[in-house]
Amino acid sequence: MPDRAQFLYWDADVLLSWLEDHPERAPLIELLLGDARSGKLEVVTSILSQVEVAYSAAERMSNALSPDVESTINDLWAPGAPVKIVELHPLIAARARTLIRQGVPRGWSGLRANDAIHLATAQHLDVVEFHTYDVKLSRYEELVGFPICEPRTFEPRIV
Repeated sequence: MPDRAQFLYWDADVLLSWLEDHPERAPLIELLLGDARSGKLEVVTSILSQVEVAYSAAERMSNALSPDVESTINDLWAPGAPVKIVELHPLIAARARTLIRQGVPRGWSGLRANDAIHLATAQHLDVVEFHTYDVKLSRYEELVGFPICEPRTFEPRIV
C-alpha cells in the first residue's frame, strides 16, 4: 500500500467531473487516476458513489442514456479499478450522524446525509486529504482532521 502521504478520498463530484470530461478538471483527475493505477497513490470513496455517479450531464440533458457512459461508470467499480470502494457500516454511520450534530451548535445546518457519510468514511480511514468540488464542505476540516480541497497533486506537474 502507498505511504499515508498519498492516501486520498474522493467525493462523488470528482468522479462525475472525470466522467463528464470537465475541461478544467478532467486532465488533473486523469493524471491522479494514472498515479492510482501505477500504485503511486491510493484513492478511495464510499459505496455511495456507486449510486451518486449514475449518469452524465449529457445524458441528463438529452433524456437518453448511453451504453458507452454506462460502461465507463461500471469500469469505475470493476475489480482492479484505480478507485477503491469502502462499504458503509454502523461505525461510519454513527460518525456521519455525529458530524451532522456537531455542525448545529456552529450554525452549520444543512450537511446532507450523503456528504456526512463521505466525510465520516474518510475520517474512519484516516486519509490525508478529502478531494471535492463542494467548497461548503471545507468548513468541516476542523472536525475531521484532514484538508478538504479540490483535487491536487503532491508533486508539481504540467497538466
